[in-house]
Amino acid sequence: MTGRNGESEARLGSRTGRNGAGYFYVASGDEAGGKGYIRDMTREEFIEVLEEKGYSYEIEGDNLVVVDDWNVDLRSLETISPGVVFSNEGYVWLESLVGGPFEDWRGNIEGINNKKLLNFMISKGVFI
Repeated sequence: MTGRNGESEARLGSRTGRNGAGYFYVASGDEAGGKGYIRDMTREEFIEVLEEKGYSYEIEGDNLVVVDDWNVDLRSLETISPGVVFSNEGYVWLESLVGGPFEDWRGNIEGINNKKLLNFMISKGVFI
């Protein structure tokens, strides 16, 4: 895609992965026209997804805090950048990253709050 100034634009889209689950992606430059490069979402693009799905969030300094009252279904995302913090009441569905709700992921450590562990892992860049 070409912008008004002849520069390439980024495009937010969705695809279906190998496991049949859909996911959001961001393509830029020539890739926005259909070639294969996919990059991590920016904070603004992540906000777009939250707003599209109707989830509540707050911006606290450098953090984007998801504060929805219920489950947050982000099963289609293949990356989560540092600076995202989940403070919602229910599950965090991350199908493309861990295969279901985060608390059911086998990588969780018994006795450690799963949401605190998820937030710690995001802060360390595990999902990018």
